[in-house]
Amino acid sequence: MNRRGFLSLVSVSALASYGLFEHYTTDDNSGDISNAAVDSLNESLSTQKVKNFDSTFSDDVLLEPNRMSTLLSLHNKLKYLQSYVGYANFSILGVSDLIRYSNNSSKIETFTLQELELVDDLFNVNAKEYGFLGERVNYKLNERIERKILTKVAATGQYVYKGHSLDTYKRLKSDVGEELILTSGVRSIAKQLYLFVNKAVEVQGNLSKASRSLAPPGHSYHAIGDFDVGMRGLGELNFTNEFANTPVYEQIRTIEYINIRYHETNTFGVRYEPWHIKVV
Repeated sequence: MNRRGFLSLVSVSALASYGLFEHYTTDDNSGDISNAAVDSLNESLSTQKVKNFDSTFSDDVLLEPNRMSTLLSLHNKLKYLQSYVGYANFSILGVSDLIRYSNNSSKIETFTLQELELVDDLFNVNAKEYGFLGERVNYKLNERIERKILTKVAATGQYVYKGHSLDTYKRLKSDVGEELILTSGVRSIAKQLYLFVNKAVEVQGNLSKASRSLAPPGHSYHAIGDFDVGMRGLGELNFTNEFANTPVYEQIRTIEYINIRYHETNTFGVRYEPWHIKVV
């Protein structure tokens, strides 16, 4: 059986277990479900996963148990490096920069071969295997973002790209008012890697569940122009559905030039993110 056929069967099995396998025709009298029906079932399961992004599904991709200790050590190292180099600086670095810091500082342990292999795997995987259906936007693991094309937004510790991203943020800030804040701007490969690893640790190695909450490294539109906003004083709840209930979001919804990247019916396989502003 080819890989596509196997994945289809896995999806159909998972759909059946969630009560979504009903009243579909077959291509012939063989009893095999039709391709159109498989596509429809897959779409139904994808919708269920987006709505229940923090649930566990039977076809979720899990990190191998023998690599969990590597995931944990990688997480700790990346967390320390972010503190060591500074949050804003960390957001523009490539992975080769992190390796250089670890090799040249007595305060940081060097990356192990196992950790580097895991980094490579997390970056180079076909994210569709996790269920993440967004496009890849970065193809070089060591790519860094040059400061000269960025602007650091005062009092945020975040960068945004000069040009359209910065103009969009300034216009949005002017239209909504001081209650709107920038919560996450430019994210390099290193930053997105850390966020994904952090989430993977939180969900005990369930890589599919992690990818329903944020893009895997190499697939984040933060790397090329998108940014997140929130309401002043809301704190970490800005990255939950609570933000959708704020007066700041109510104003954003009425602004014609603003679109949300991961809206409620998005087809990326990602949870609803009312805070994520689509720029590119």
